[in-house]
Amino acid sequence: MVWVFWLGSVPIFGQQMNSNSARALAIGNTASVIEDEWGTIQNPGGILFSEYTHNLVMSYHNRYVQYGIHDGHIGYGVSFGKVNAAATVSYFGDNLLNQSKIGLAAAHKIRFARLGVRLNYHQVALRGYQANKAFSIDIGGVFTLSPELVLGMSFVNIGQSKYLGEIENSVPSGMTLGLAYLPIKELRIHLQLDKDLRLSEDVRAGMEYQLNEVFRIGTGLSFLKPVAYGGLGIHFNNITLDLAGQYHFDLGFSGMFSTRIGFAHK
Repeated sequence: MVWVFWLGSVPIFGQQMNSNSARALAIGNTASVIEDEWGTIQNPGGILFSEYTHNLVMSYHNRYVQYGIHDGHIGYGVSFGKVNAAATVSYFGDNLLNQSKIGLAAAHKIRFARLGVRLNYHQVALRGYQANKAFSIDIGGVFTLSPELVLGMSFVNIGQSKYLGEIENSVPSGMTLGLAYLPIKELRIHLQLDKDLRLSEDVRAGMEYQLNEVFRIGTGLSFLKPVAYGGLGIHFNNITLDLAGQYHFDLGFSGMFSTRIGFAHK
């Protein structure tokens, strides 16, 4: 039974090559084109601390509520002018199978491009077996082609690292390509392609609208999988809170919240 669970869980780890914030989930996980504090766990090329030099980010995601699968992230980032750096700790799984990850990331602004790299340490624990460990490297970039068009891309585990331990298995590898269209300042429309090397591609679309200085709303959908997304963002002073959910027509509902707290205003 344990072996069956292990093999069945491999696609679950690969379904989402990059971890995401609730803001990203609300718009269909089309975050490769976004530059904000959540680049620390999303596209490393999107790391941007625009308001505060120090930022704390936290998230919790209850995946497919009836199955009791959880993941969470906590990270701290610092801005050094054009360079933004961050450290993150992530967890995914349950009491039978779980994965933890520590990441160190940095992004640098070069003219119209923001380029980033992330170094990761992975550990997977399957009850009854010795923990498997691995190191990986992710790279990414966000390119502002014009005020209306932004291109984002990221490559996960570019060395195709494998876990080392009693059960050998590959760390998810793949790429993400996204395009954002901003017809007006308040509206973002996203289209994104994800390809995990072991799984079929996924094409998603998302839309986000900034209602005012405090509230934003988002929605999204997958064209190739039966999933719909939606959420709400609230920004007040140095705190941003995002609430989001997705509904998979086969697996059920997933809920997520994330928050960003800024310190030392620029």
